[in-house]
Amino acid sequence: MITQSSPHHLSWSTKSAYVLRNSIVCLGMLPALAVTHAQTAEEQRSTLAYVNSLQQADGGFAASRDRAGKTSRSSLRATLSAVRVMNYFRGELRRRADCAKFVMTCFDKEAGGFGDYPGGKPDALTTALGVMAVVDLKIPVQEYRERALKYLADQAKSFEEVSGGGRGSPARQAGCCGRLGQATPCHA
Repeated sequence: MITQSSPHHLSWSTKSAYVLRNSIVCLGMLPALAVTHAQTAEEQRSTLAYVNSLQQADGGFAASRDRAGKTSRSSLRATLSAVRVMNYFRGELRRRADCAKFVMTCFDKEAGGFGDYPGGKPDALTTALGVMAVVDLKIPVQEYRERALKYLADQAKSFEEVSGGGRGSPARQAGCCGRLGQATPCHA
């Protein structure tokens, strides 16, 4: 008997959504594994202070500081990471409202997806990260839910589309054999 939690009875687009949802949940849990290595209280305070120092004037977070002490551009990816560090180490974002505003400005209402920075081109990965940031920052999801799900569904690709086909596909042959300069296909 097939249960409701089994993806085998679902349509292809519903299976994609099912796989995407479960992938996002698993991806979201990965950072928790890094926290299992215990830090001292002083190391945690130092980590939290460093992460908070990466917050930019626009409310987002930069990925790092360069050698001159300047920070790079705010990004949604770095911002989600900072939010998660704060959550896992029970720290506080100094400017949480500004951080939430940055995340909201990364959303492209026309496309329905999130870009890595305000005005950036949305893609599936950044949209998934944007949805995670919305949830982690407790931003009301109503404005984003339907459009982001539609955007992700529209961006979904089959394995064949992503991998370039099977062993004997022209894309695979050109990628491997073309570089090797072989006259005959190596994956026929």
